[in-house]
Amino acid sequence: MNKQNKTMTAMLEVLEEIGDKDCYDKISESIKPRELTKSDYERVYGVQMKDLRCMITGISHASLIAGAPTSQIPKNPVTLAHLLACNADAKERLSLGYTRADIESIRNSILLCTGIEEAYNHKYLLFVPSENPFSSNRYNLHVWVDAIRSEPIYEGSTQTIGSFDGMALNLQ
Repeated sequence: MNKQNKTMTAMLEVLEEIGDKDCYDKISESIKPRELTKSDYERVYGVQMKDLRCMITGISHASLIAGAPTSQIPKNPVTLAHLLACNADAKERLSLGYTRADIESIRNSILLCTGIEEAYNHKYLLFVPSENPFSSNRYNLHVWVDAIRSEPIYEGSTQTIGSFDGMALNLQ
């Protein structure tokens, strides 16, 4: 009976978190978490948007302009990605001990080039622990789906996602 009480208590906590008061009804979430923006990142960390760098490639909008001032520069080569997806359901969040506020937190984000971010969102690549877990670069990019290796890291780039396979995720 004690195990049933613990299960019911955990279930009621999830239902309360998502605003569903009827535990016999279908568990659903009608309120989508707030999307994070680069302005949120700029406000929290004090880095101007043009200087936000991809945590894999090191590319920023400012560095692209400085490197090729006469070339066509993409509008947004770097974007914010959620570590735990913003559409993670209550069961996924509960298994990790996350609340909706944790998902909406800027700490649940990393900066990636748009092509890498899109592949990450589709789970075509991920970040695996490095050989040295005590270094500042504890995770490396790993491409799971070979078909994306030849995809550009952002629209118009000549660099491909595959050329960054094994690169460290720079969290500094």
